[in-house]
Amino acid sequence: MHIDASEIYICNLLDYTNEEINVISNMIYILPKMVQERISTIRNEQNKIRSIMAWMMFCFLSDRYNYDTTELALGIYGKPYLRNSNVNFNISHSGQWIVIGFSNSPIGVDVEEKEVTNVHKVLEFFSDNDREYFYTYCGDVKKAFKFFWSAKEAWVKYLGIGLKSIFSGDITQWKKDDFLKSKQLELNNGAALSIYAEDDGICCYNIKITEFGLKVLNI
Repeated sequence: MHIDASEIYICNLLDYTNEEINVISNMIYILPKMVQERISTIRNEQNKIRSIMAWMMFCFLSDRYNYDTTELALGIYGKPYLRNSNVNFNISHSGQWIVIGFSNSPIGVDVEEKEVTNVHKVLEFFSDNDREYFYTYCGDVKKAFKFFWSAKEAWVKYLGIGLKSIFSGDITQWKKDDFLKSKQLELNNGAALSIYAEDDGICCYNIKITEFGLKVLNI
């Protein structure tokens, strides 16, 4: 299937009652076996719920993008992909937010809700160029770092090189990738959403998962 622009689906857990979440969580059996096995190892209940709902979005959108969920596989650094398909996707979740993005080219998405307390300490692990860039453009340090980290993570996920690589590379490399398009959004509770793809356009949809499929709330 050809996708003219990257398409991003955003789900807000606050749109659900506890009963609705329980119904959807109990539908885990429709997810690919590999996903079920990975979810079974998650101990934190909230992380487990977010993961189930993210992969439920992946399954419910298979008809729209014409892919077979049984063709799900993992790359060398653990990035999920679809065998025998030109559809690329990426998933992220944090706090109340769940995001999945689709493109015909590689794509990386990341949503971050929490703020880091000791920003200056964490920045010590980044390159000199990264720190210089950060301190040049930041205002509210905690908020700025949330967007900075989200952008770095989305970029690494786009490349598919593993999240440990988030501290390697720096802002100068991003600038060299002229073919790469990026977009950042601030969600309604201040969460940072970053998207990296090669498409000229990026379309975002707010959706709600139901036991019968996905409902678009607004565009």
